[in-house]
Amino acid sequence: MRHQLARLIQYFGGEVVFFQKPAFFWENLRAWDDVSASDGVKLSRTKQLIHHQLRIFDFLGWVNAEFEERSIREKIGDYLDERVVVVNFNYDYFFLRKLFPKNKIVTIINDDFVAQARVGVSHVEKTLSETCKSSDVVLTVSYPLVRKLSRWCAPVLFLPWADAPYSPPDSSGKRDAVLIWASINNILDFELLAELAKKSPDTEFFLVGPMSRRARRMVENLISRNLNVFYFSARPLESLPLERFFAGFMPYKSGVASTEAVTLANKSLRLMSKGLPLIVHGMPHFFKHEAIFSCTNSEQILERFEQCKRDFLRLQKDIEILVSENSPESRHGLFVNTLNAVERKM
Repeated sequence: MRHQLARLIQYFGGEVVFFQKPAFFWENLRAWDDVSASDGVKLSRTKQLIHHQLRIFDFLGWVNAEFEERSIREKIGDYLDERVVVVNFNYDYFFLRKLFPKNKIVTIINDDFVAQARVGVSHVEKTLSETCKSSDVVLTVSYPLVRKLSRWCAPVLFLPWADAPYSPPDSSGKRDAVLIWASINNILDFELLAELAKKSPDTEFFLVGPMSRRARRMVENLISRNLNVFYFSARPLESLPLERFFAGFMPYKSGVASTEAVTLANKSLRLMSKGLPLIVHGMPHFFKHEAIFSCTNSEQILERFEQCKRDFLRLQKDIEILVSENSPESRHGLFVNTLNAVERKM
């Protein structure tokens, strides 16, 4: 969402300086000086001292904050103008108010950082709460995160949007495949996929996306044992045989807290803009819609496979309406209206 929002603001006439993920103190930043992306967004980068998962004591958080403050201050230069809006995606940037005392600060929490903590949660909750309290407004991307953040602020739901308008799918194609367009990693439920591939031999499963090293063996085993499973490296939707797919499929493991926090995955509306209904597993709080089917077991998924094949064309009107309601224009309007409705914290 970081990159999406930067492009959205720039598209509607805003000037954007985008700070990439901080490098560690020993890394060379020379290549990041005065760099611009192809869409005109100016890129920059700062440094951090300690990985955020390791700041388990207050002292470590304070030392890192002092280091990052200095690094940011060296980079921002003229961007201290009080008319500049600071959009923050870091849950642990509680020190931004000291850097930007006269600016509006918007914090966007797009992940469940508490659930992702590897060494206790108390330090994560503390820095997250301080960051939220020091922000003028907090936006977040799911219903569970709205509830969680409500302990410290009044968060506003800010769902992903469709990057492209709805385009009617080919009505003459033989739709016999599902598309898993995702990062192929160990959060996917490979046991479930193996079961589905065997129970639905006439359905082809396309796994498309970057593959993690930990997932490689599982994917190789899945493909070697099932002739209807295929893997392709990351590529845009437009380069895929979209006329083959009857649904976008998100088969995630159940019980993973960070995944269960998802209400609408970033890729959801991209898939739906191509006319694909969605079948999801492992995300009980997913967005409710006539063309989105949440399942808890393989039997339900197989039923939804048949339903999507049968009702593919009938679902198109509902999909078109959802995509149009979540356009770049609508989300930019929400962002601007939310920003205009808040007063800067002193």
